[in-house]
Amino acid sequence: MAYCRYNNCILGSNNFRDIQNYCKKYNIEIKTTVDIMLEAYANSIIDKDEGDGIWEMMLSKKRELPYKTFSEALKKEEVGK
Repeated sequence: MAYCRYNNCILGSNNFRDIQNYCKKYNIEIKTTVDIMLEAYANSIIDKDEGDGIWEMMLSKKRELPYKTFSEALKKEEVGK
């Protein structure tokens, strides 16, 4: 976080409880797994099937994600392609 603060970087994290106050105080932008995957989809880096596969792999490793599938994230976040 300190590196991002002094080098005007974006912090990638899903751990908002631990970082939110610091990032807010120093105007550090945060990108989550969902943000990064939706951006990859919007830029044609991955397609929906690849996103669902990556999502499934993360869930199998007990990662906490806000949606059950990448397809659900696409619908809820209204990312068009």
